[in-house]
Amino acid sequence: MDHAFLSANIVSSNTLLLYGEKDEIIPRQATYRFLKSLTAKKPHNHVIAYYENGYHMLLRDLQAPVLWNDIRIWMSSFSSPFPSGAEKRAMEWLKQEN
Repeated sequence: MDHAFLSANIVSSNTLLLYGEKDEIIPRQATYRFLKSLTAKKPHNHVIAYYENGYHMLLRDLQAPVLWNDIRIWMSSFSSPFPSGAEKRAMEWLKQEN
């Protein structure tokens, strides 16, 4: 985890990162710092989606169909808005000072 955390600023390819607000495995503060670092240099290469009712295993959660639909949209067009609005929630979260 330390290696991944420290390499956030060198990821340059198009990236989709999904995070659940109720994740009890990956700490919120560490995720916030990672995402700030990830988006610092090339913010347009990365899409962060923040699911307010999401837990750690998002793709196996009860709301999984919502995520799969967002992933489908991202794969077909990197710039289209997500039906769930999770990327907008992520942008608001990242604007906060944590």
